[in-house]
Amino acid sequence: MKTNSFFKTKYHVDHIDFMFLFIFLLILFQFEICNSQVISYERINVYNGLPSDIIYDIKIDSKGYMWVITDNGVLKFDGIKKSLFNENKGLLSKDNYKIIIDSMDNVWLYSNLGISKIDKNSLIKSIHRFEIPYYNHFLINNYNQIFFNKISETGEKHEFTIENDKIVKIESECQNLSDEIGWLLGFKFIYNDTLYHTLHNNRENIIYVERFSENKLKLTTNNFGDMFLKESHNCRFDQMRNTYQSILLAKNEFKLLHNFRSIHYGIWPDGAIRITDNEILIEDDNLFIPLDKGLYWYKIIENKLIFNKNLLPNMVCTGIAKDFEGNYWISTIGNGLIKIPSFNVQRFEYISEKFKSNPVLVNGYKNESVLVALNNGIGFNLNKNQTLFTDRINHPKALFVDEKDVFVGGNSAFYVNDKLQFDIISVKSISDMGNKVAILTFSGIVEFHKKKSNNINLMNLPEKHILKTRSNSILYLGKNFLVGNQKGLFLYYTDEKRLSQIHLNRSTFQPSIYHIHRAKGNTIWASSESDGVFLLKNLKLHQHFKKELLDPEINSLKIDEKDNVWVATKKGINKIYWDGHQYQVSNFTSFHGLPSDYVFDTYCYNDTLYAATNQGLVVLDVCALENETFSMTPPVYIQDVRLLVDRELYPLPIDSTVTLKHEQNDISIQYTGISYRSNGNIRYEYRLLPAFENWRSTANDNITFNDLKSGKYTFEVRAINAIGTISEKPALYEFTISKHYTETTWFRALSVIFVLMLVGTGFYLWFNYKRRKEKERLTNERQISELKLRSLQSQMNPHFIFNSLNAIQQFINVENKKAANDYLSRFARLMRLYLTGSDTQFITLEEEMAVISLYCSLEHLRFSDKFSYTIDIEEGIDLAAYLVPAMLLQPHVENAIRHGLVPAEKEGSKLIVQLSKTGQGILCLVEDNGIGRSMSNELKSKSGSPHRSMGNKISKERLDLIRSLRLANIEEKITDLTDAAGNALGTRVEIAVTKSTIAMSHS
Repeated sequence: MKTNSFFKTKYHVDHIDFMFLFIFLLILFQFEICNSQVISYERINVYNGLPSDIIYDIKIDSKGYMWVITDNGVLKFDGIKKSLFNENKGLLSKDNYKIIIDSMDNVWLYSNLGISKIDKNSLIKSIHRFEIPYYNHFLINNYNQIFFNKISETGEKHEFTIENDKIVKIESECQNLSDEIGWLLGFKFIYNDTLYHTLHNNRENIIYVERFSENKLKLTTNNFGDMFLKESHNCRFDQMRNTYQSILLAKNEFKLLHNFRSIHYGIWPDGAIRITDNEILIEDDNLFIPLDKGLYWYKIIENKLIFNKNLLPNMVCTGIAKDFEGNYWISTIGNGLIKIPSFNVQRFEYISEKFKSNPVLVNGYKNESVLVALNNGIGFNLNKNQTLFTDRINHPKALFVDEKDVFVGGNSAFYVNDKLQFDIISVKSISDMGNKVAILTFSGIVEFHKKKSNNINLMNLPEKHILKTRSNSILYLGKNFLVGNQKGLFLYYTDEKRLSQIHLNRSTFQPSIYHIHRAKGNTIWASSESDGVFLLKNLKLHQHFKKELLDPEINSLKIDEKDNVWVATKKGINKIYWDGHQYQVSNFTSFHGLPSDYVFDTYCYNDTLYAATNQGLVVLDVCALENETFSMTPPVYIQDVRLLVDRELYPLPIDSTVTLKHEQNDISIQYTGISYRSNGNIRYEYRLLPAFENWRSTANDNITFNDLKSGKYTFEVRAINAIGTISEKPALYEFTISKHYTETTWFRALSVIFVLMLVGTGFYLWFNYKRRKEKERLTNERQISELKLRSLQSQMNPHFIFNSLNAIQQFINVENKKAANDYLSRFARLMRLYLTGSDTQFITLEEEMAVISLYCSLEHLRFSDKFSYTIDIEEGIDLAAYLVPAMLLQPHVENAIRHGLVPAEKEGSKLIVQLSKTGQGILCLVEDNGIGRSMSNELKSKSGSPHRSMGNKISKERLDLIRSLRLANIEEKITDLTDAAGNALGTRVEIAVTKSTIAMSHS
């Protein structure tokens, strides 16, 4: 067989054949140890996913992953998921029997065919293929230098080291020594990172040592004293507590050394042998050594190795490792992988095999008698290794033990010790009454006298009494009884034969009570079917335990001698205890070493706890368990990251940050938390920064994110083990999703340029607009200037000048020099005012009224008093403080005189010019009682005169221009005055000058 090379070499004295091992294991598995108490362990084999039950070695890497080396492949295990590496995955052989894990978590495998490597990313590489199968040693130092030797086709043996995945031959100074002088191979070991190759001359009993230096094995003068053993077969050298103490293990014997000199020698007990040179486990003064007959536990006491116990009797053990949670893992030949959660939990092997998955009762009297009642009617006294009862008991429901006797009842019988007392229908509960026991049955309460077995008293109850059929438990309280049934907890008064209910909640529907026990004082504990545990004091509810418990569905409830309450559930055991201030609740589950969380019943005395689970009966050292550390945080790692594209998954690197395209925004991440104690009961919390910062909970070991936006993301995940401990550090994965082209720098730069172009175009159009408006303003000003000129021309009416000059001439002809001079003087002053007003857009109202006054006086003098005029200015108006457009009123006064009053030729013709205050400014009024505008136009038409009055039109155009230029806000209104018959009575002109107009005029 290929595996024989592991157990047999050319230099082995004894040969172990696998056929012998196979026969040995068959005999071993047929052997039963009745009621033997052994360490509680869990067996993982092919039924749990191992590729084989033949395991050569086991190692745990720095991350906590377990590597299991079998004859059918290499398994990577994290407590839940198993990854198998074999020839189909790229290994040189599926039958690898030696493993080394370096400081970078690279896995090195040794097989008959050669050396393979599995790197930290699970990539496989063939390092070296052997020509001839051979094994002597496979070692590594702290510098990740790997040493091995092989034999050539010519039979020569050579030493090699692996550097950067390359094989380098090591030269030896002993190669020139002749075989004739009897050189024998000793063994190799690494001490202070140096490889030592021991040689032994059996003729002269001389020891030589080669030390590795500069790729050579050089003879050294170091004296290793009497370190060597009779046989070097499968030797292993291990340092102990310091650099001076070490141990040398061989096939049949061992030596404890100090400074390489023997201080204690011994052979393995029971004829056991060491079939591998795999690692042992050293913890302080404890040594755990895998041998062919079990896992041997030694203690170092006063520089001696003292055998303590065989933890796994009759198992062929090949290797041992301890994980970060404190579980011990042992590899075996034929029994698969053994997990020992705690040395403080032991199982009753034979009994456990008999009642797996069947309800079991356990009870006792102190630790003097501990009884177990199986569902099939068989019972055991664990202290005496005695079988009790018979199968007639049929499903035991009640088990009570006192100082002398054992009472058990089931569906059809009641036993005391191992004797049937009477046939009875459905015993449900037993309560101690001193000299008697009270037995709750299907028919009611039966009193059984302990010393007089024939003294049986069945309490008479009505046929439909509630104690019949519906009751589950009973507790004797002096004269009366506490009874638990499907409708709650009741106090049964024996004299009155009536029940008084004890309310456990405010609801009408009370919880079903299945167990009742009394502690010290007046304290009563009761458990329900699905509502937890109730504490009563003086028969009144004191405290309710539900959320604090592992499970509100209670399988059993017991009270020990310290008044600790033990609650068995299908999720483990709860201990309720008083800490001096309040009640506390602690847990015991498979995480702490129970073979299963499903617990049928418990019994505890003096901190020794017996627990009947569906995977066997175990006994726990409570104090030792409570002193163990179970607060280890579970490590968590990113296992795999994949990109989802068109429903296809593509792997991504997990050891570096990746950058994805904008459309590659669907990503799936797989992770794992390692907690071997949790037995797969691991939850996770994750978050994706900056998408969401709050932790989200999940039971899945993978998560998929869809339609992620562009940006840089950090995925964080942490594991939560079965007892709620969270990973100290979350696992991280960073990735970046590229921006869409609309979010890129170049696109934004182009966008900025485009915006700048738009802004430039806007400014260009705005400046064009401003230039156009400026041009319009200049045009308007030019038009205003033209209007002013036209107004001036209109005001300087040649006809008026001609008539004025004629009037002056007439005054001269009649030698009325005074009148002529007066007229001429006024005319000159008027001309000066006209010229002054034509040079500026705004003048004071005082100047405007001076023009009007002169103009009216000249016209009145000219037309020989054909009309009268009145200029009325309201008192209080400061004419100098108001600015108005020049020649604002003159055109309207001229029209009133020339076209309204003079043509009327009637007495009483009158012109009124009036200035009055308004709420917002000044109202200027020009009113005449002439012929009106319609008659004036009609007379002009009949006379055929080419002269047309342009004063009103010019004035209107000028005011429109002033308003459009926002120089002033002046409103003009012209009204034709008529009587009731429609006859013209004159014309009225109203011009409103507001305060805003004045303000704008000043500005």
